[in-house]
Amino acid sequence: EKRRHPYTTQGRSSAASDLYKRQPYNDPVELAFLEAFNVGVVVSTSAGNAGPAAGTVAHLSPWVLSTAATTHNRKFTSEVNFSDPLYQGILTLAGEIPFTVAVIDSPVKFGGEDGNPLGCADPGYSENFYDGAIAMIKRGTCTFTEKILTADAAGASGVLIFTDDRAPGPMSVSGTSIPAVMLDIPGSLGDEIAAWVTAQTDEDVDISAFGALHNDAFADIMADFSSRGPNTAFDVLKPDIGAPGVEILAAVADGTIEPSPDAEYDLLQGTSMSSPHDTGAAALLYALHPDWSPAEIKSALMLTAYNNLLKEDKTTPADPFDMGSGRIQLEMAGLTGLVMDETYENFLAADPAEGGDVKTLNLPSLYNSSCVGECSWTRTFTSVASQPATSPCLLYTSEAADDPLCVVLGGRRFIKKKTTPTHSHHLAQTPCHHPSP
Repeated sequence: EKRRHPYTTQGRSSAASDLYKRQPYNDPVELAFLEAFNVGVVVSTSAGNAGPAAGTVAHLSPWVLSTAATTHNRKFTSEVNFSDPLYQGILTLAGEIPFTVAVIDSPVKFGGEDGNPLGCADPGYSENFYDGAIAMIKRGTCTFTEKILTADAAGASGVLIFTDDRAPGPMSVSGTSIPAVMLDIPGSLGDEIAAWVTAQTDEDVDISAFGALHNDAFADIMADFSSRGPNTAFDVLKPDIGAPGVEILAAVADGTIEPSPDAEYDLLQGTSMSSPHDTGAAALLYALHPDWSPAEIKSALMLTAYNNLLKEDKTTPADPFDMGSGRIQLEMAGLTGLVMDETYENFLAADPAEGGDVKTLNLPSLYNSSCVGECSWTRTFTSVASQPATSPCLLYTSEAADDPLCVVLGGRRFIKKKTTPTHSHHLAQTPCHHPSP
């Protein structure tokens, strides 16, 4: 008897590693996951943290869920209000130490006023340059930790970092002792505020105490670190799916076995935070549908995913190479009317080195990197609806969309779809999205 259990593992995040780029059929870890699949285990893996560069996605196997990282609707943040009304209501992104106590009417200085806009140890600052003020520093050249330590040594009571031409994001910082956060604003606005601070003589800033803030506008944005497709090994769309992986309230070890007053939780980010969401979702789906296979569980999550996400710039719509099918919607997955199955034997037979073709696998995504003119796929769906039904189903390419395809539920049907893309070198499609029965 096959015992079905979800499983999660952290994906590789080093794009430079040869192992990272290895064909799954030659990778002992991926082959071990295939054996797990064969005994009923849903394997959820991390897509990697080497984004947003293209072709950095990890765990390329068609039998696993490779999970990208997205935001959710809760931030632990402070609100920053400069004394100019034009520069108020600015939220922050986490570093190592937040502003746990509100700052009121503090002087603020920009590092560029002392010839060091980037705040690095070389060239450093004049002695006690900040003299208790809040330091404002631009991202770039040196690490966040170096910027904060250098400002601390020059008398700063806290640090506000603004980004350059990259998207703002949570900072990886260690070994500091003063509050430091990143302003959640574009670099161009940060430059504008820095110029205003430099030009003033009586500017000040208020910073609210760090706390939870909920707003749906915070959600469904791709994490800038989340690794991206395309899959460079063969024609399987990766990542498969997205899940929250930014500012996740997570348990951490405090270094002691005996009880201590130290907090044993922290805010963590990474695709190793997003993939456990898939694992929990798979466990709940198994509770609802204990007879479903790992492939059917995977398909239920992918076929019902929410795909109206944004890239890390918070403006551009995300595409399948960012998010796969989209962000998991567990409530919809539990109500899906369609699932797709695939077998261990077919995965083995699809090995390109043995003459197989992964494009023939019954996966809830469509991808052909060498499409010219027309491309076709065949997919088999199984109805799990409580009664026969007819439902519209849209399939989208990365460049163009065809007319709606109507799928008849109730037993198995073979679905064949031809698409003519406007660009032939890539064709990536999100799965067919089926409404709840």
